Amino acid sequence: MSTASPVISAVEALGPTAFEKAIAEGSQYDSPAWAVEFALMASAAAGQSASAATSSPLTPREKEVAALVAEGMSNRQIASALDLSPRTVDRHIEHILAKLGFRSRARVAAWWVANHHPSGTIP
Repeated sequence: MSTASPVISAVEALGPTAFEKAIAEGSQYDSPAWAVEFALMASAAAGQSASAATSSPLTPREKEVAALVAEGMSNRQIASALDLSPRTVDRHIEHILAKLGFRSRARVAAWWVANHHPSGTIP
């Protein structure tokens, strides 16, 4: 498989204009590959219905944690911001991943942005 296939998939999923925007937003991260992955995840998350935002399976505290994950905070940073223990944040992350059926924090971030952030982009 060629290394260009994720890029082609992202362009096909988003369209050229949205792809360029996602790459520009993703360029703030260390890896261009992450920008492409983010674009693909954002596209998949955007495909969910608008009702998903109002019928979220997450508790209010889990929503707070998911929002901070979307801002790029580590578990320790989240624990400090919410005055929780790091282990409590770990458990919240585990519950969020299980409830949403995701395996990575990046997917949680993409889901949060697509369903809860007014602009649909990370601030």
